[in-house]
Amino acid sequence: MLYSHVTLLMLRVVDVVAKTTVQQSARMLVAEIHGEIQIGALFPIHRQIAGSESCGEIWEQYGIQRSEIAMLTVKQLNEELPFKLGLSIRDSCWTERIAMEQTIAFLREGVAQCSCCQTPGCNKKSVPVVAVIGPGKSSSTIAVQNLLQVFRIPQVGYSATTPDLSDKEQFGYFLRVVPSDVFQAQAINRLLHHYNWTYVAVLYSAGMGSLTGIQFFQIDIFSIFLYSIQLSFLSEK
Repeated sequence: MLYSHVTLLMLRVVDVVAKTTVQQSARMLVAEIHGEIQIGALFPIHRQIAGSESCGEIWEQYGIQRSEIAMLTVKQLNEELPFKLGLSIRDSCWTERIAMEQTIAFLREGVAQCSCCQTPGCNKKSVPVVAVIGPGKSSSTIAVQNLLQVFRIPQVGYSATTPDLSDKEQFGYFLRVVPSDVFQAQAINRLLHHYNWTYVAVLYSAGMGSLTGIQFFQIDIFSIFLYSIQLSFLSEK
């Protein structure tokens, strides 16, 4: 009982901080397949406006197409499953703030339904989300995971590549389906070493994932350089 009250209080505090007038905008709409078990998904249906935390134009390739694939996958799974799997898709707009707003909306609906179920005459309309897929950006994924793990809700990252998320002690409810930047950096460096390329320019975008990736790239290429020197020294002996 105490845990329930604390949970409601935490959601209320976070909700007050995050709530803005844009919550009534189009991005708060939900694409949904109702099921007995409901999964939430955060896709960037809109692009982020550069230099702001606002939604811009429709992002067809990264947002719309992934949403359509997710909906189709759930429909195909339901043809084989003994129960009906549901999916609720919300727009993250590729920003941390909006991803957090949408996550809070998932949690608020779940708590509201649990409270409603204990009320006589309550008409339950939806099923609480038991897991969340996304969002795509590493920094947004970390922010969402910090909130979801408080409520012990699993999260699956489909494109967050920062190595930080591999720390199971810090992010115990996070799973990823793509490798971290560590392996990408190692693969690139092995390629450079194999072809004996001595001059390479690296172009990367600003952000947590890219910055962490380039740092591991520099560390790994330095390790390969030292290893090459050591082999050369041994061969001369």
